Amino acid sequence: MPRLPTAHAEAPLVAGARIAAAAGLILFTELALIRFLAAYVHVFGFYVNFVVIAAFLGTGTGMLRRASIERLLWLSGPALVVLTGFVLLLAHAPVEATVNPGEYLWGAEDPTAGGRRIPLTTVVIGLFALTSFLFVPLGALLGRARARL
Repeated sequence: MPRLPTAHAEAPLVAGARIAAAAGLILFTELALIRFLAAYVHVFGFYVNFVVIAAFLGTGTGMLRRASIERLLWLSGPALVVLTGFVLLLAHAPVEATVNPGEYLWGAEDPTAGGRRIPLTTVVIGLFALTSFLFVPLGALLGRARARL
């Protein structure tokens, strides 16, 4: 039996195009963040999979929160600004990473040098949280497009 069209239903081609556009935007943002974070926070280059996991977490959370998309979409700009500011802060701040004396961790400062350092745990958790928060509005956009199908 064919489904009767509802008030919110779209043509399958239009709905598919919206899903493809939202998914493409999510993929582009994810790949851009992988390159951007590794370029500015060198020690985070070893944790590339954290960006992928954060993207999946944020996208999934956004898809579940698609009903409140009007409140979520305006958060994209401020979330991107906060993430960029945090990355630029970390680009100029020494990161404290515990390494073996026989190993070299690219981007980690000399542990014998003076001054304040940001712990590696703070860097990883902060970047993970801000990255996943950035993907929540994008996931809501994808969830809304999928719900119209």
